[in-house]
Amino acid sequence: MPYCTLQDIRDILPKNITIGDSDTPTVSNYRADSITTSVANKHIYFATQFIDARLSQIYVVPLVKIKKVSVDLIANMLPASTDVMVSDVSSFFVGSAIRIQDDNGHEDAIVGNIPEYVVDGGKTIKNFNHVTLSAPSENAYDSGSHGTVHNMMYPDPVPVMTARLACALMFDKLFVADQAPDVSQYGKTLRNMATRDMNGILGGQVRLLGQEMHSRRFVRHQLFDAVKLAVDGITYDQGMESG
Repeated sequence: MPYCTLQDIRDILPKNITIGDSDTPTVSNYRADSITTSVANKHIYFATQFIDARLSQIYVVPLVKIKKVSVDLIANMLPASTDVMVSDVSSFFVGSAIRIQDDNGHEDAIVGNIPEYVVDGGKTIKNFNHVTLSAPSENAYDSGSHGTVHNMMYPDPVPVMTARLACALMFDKLFVADQAPDVSQYGKTLRNMATRDMNGILGGQVRLLGQEMHSRRFVRHQLFDAVKLAVDGITYDQGMESG
């Protein structure tokens, strides 16, 4: 299971580098996309593999999503609906993985949009209760039957750490093909930031919420010292690791 989404990658990439499947400029897309979605997804997978390999020293991998925020469903949903009315949208964003549930069952979905409203005077404001799904729902949900919408996420800082590492790998690929230096300075910066995040987890400064830790028999892992890191600060040059 990848620890970040394509939208997470797009949020980190510079505007002149785009992810998509357009190989020729069009009216709506005035330039060809720099990276295909299949290549981007493959680098997310590579980054996830690397993170699993490092975090497996103290955590059971792959990591699992947790219900980070839960809000009430305030209106009934019919099957094949894309509209979800919740008590508060502040914890959701486009691309959020959510779980809709009531006493009769649940299903997972993706937030496709958070609509804006135009009020008197032409002012555009964000709504506080309405999100739309990227695909129609499969089931009906009753707001009066403990209807709830959960924001399902991997614990911080795993998503942004994965996105930074995946971006760094893609930047290396682009620069080897197109530029004189074979590694991007921005890519090295992203890789260093991702590595420091991992070191913070392995060193015990950061605990991953809701994740199962390895332990010795009858003894909790938290009673032992954190993982000993080879170097305190890791920097990367030309794709290689150095202290």
